Amino acid sequence: MLNSCGRTLSWTVKRNLSRTSLPKSFDLDLVTSNYEEQTRRATVAHRNGASSSLPPLRIVLPPPNVTGRLHIGHALTVTIEDAIARQMRIKGGEATWLPGMDHAGIATQSVVERNLWRREKITRREMGRDEFVRRCEEFAGRNATVIRDQMARMGATLQWDSEYYTLDQRFSSAVTRAFVTLHGEGLISRDKRFVHWSPALRSSLSDQEVDKVDLPPGGLLSLPSPDGKGRREVKLGVMHTVRYELLGGGEGSFLLVATTRPETIYADVALAVHPSHPRVNELRGRRARNPMDGRELTIVVDEAVLVDKGTELGEQ
Repeated sequence: MLNSCGRTLSWTVKRNLSRTSLPKSFDLDLVTSNYEEQTRRATVAHRNGASSSLPPLRIVLPPPNVTGRLHIGHALTVTIEDAIARQMRIKGGEATWLPGMDHAGIATQSVVERNLWRREKITRREMGRDEFVRRCEEFAGRNATVIRDQMARMGATLQWDSEYYTLDQRFSSAVTRAFVTLHGEGLISRDKRFVHWSPALRSSLSDQEVDKVDLPPGGLLSLPSPDGKGRREVKLGVMHTVRYELLGGGEGSFLLVATTRPETIYADVALAVHPSHPRVNELRGRRARNPMDGRELTIVVDEAVLVDKGTELGEQ
């Protein structure tokens, strides 16, 4: 068996194998029995007196979520980065490979809340913030121990003395500083936008955290109750008619828009009318007011409007 520790370890492993008969099938326990010592030696190899002709290598392991166990995707990433770090050490260079864990805020909160309700019939609001945060930290700590053991059994040559956690104060401060800096430079902004809002978590979710479900018109969707206790049935696909004030046409002039997704009105950027609309010349280029946030929207003419599907503007 070869690794970055050099010929001595390779010869020792071969000598040990020669004393026992090789198993007829793959034995995971036998293969990984001395990984801990091999990994320790490979990690410290060439740390001192590294070749000055090679630039130091710094790698940060993408932090796995503390909500579960490592899977084959994590194993692939660990294998590739481990090979890069070992190669640098074999060449006499310095390689620092930093491990870490991700708190996975929304996912961790969801798992802990489900466990609390299943085992103790209590919600995080009833428990209080401080106690709930402590429960989350306990949950993360238990899973982190399992993840470290998995990486050790894979033989990952990580610098565990430099392990980080994404909720550590120094990292939280760095994230805050980065967002403040980007906002100050005008690279990011805060505004009202259409988001995925979770009534149960009372937080917005990313696209990756949302499960898309197709329902027939008027179908019922089971959702968590706002108070976190039990569930409720919500009817979807209901047609709503919304009035948009037509600007520049006298007070009390409105356009009607029918939609089954009134929550998307916040994201409206324009209103469209089909070229066959009887008032197309009057409406073309006019502006209407968004009834939710007051923004002015341009009325455009587009053949993509499906008149027979109820997507065209009405009038009042």
